Amino acid sequence: MQLMQGTSGEVAHAVYNHDFHDASIAYKRYLLIIIIRAQQPVELNAMGYLSISLDTFKQLMSVSYRVITMLMQMIQ
Repeated sequence: MQLMQGTSGEVAHAVYNHDFHDASIAYKRYLLIIIIRAQQPVELNAMGYLSISLDTFKQLMSVSYRVITMLMQMIQ
């Protein structure tokens, strides 16, 4: 989770440091929305029930890939 939260903070800083002073009001509003959304931590969850860390998600994807590869080899 730390990696995603850090990345969200970097997005907010990048938008804030962007040269927006001469931009239109609509453009500035879009940038403000991006900054507000980036301040909220990103969270992966399993069907809305369980929060999943990035490491757990990586492990799940690795195991899933192995199982699918094994099943495909058995079918062939």
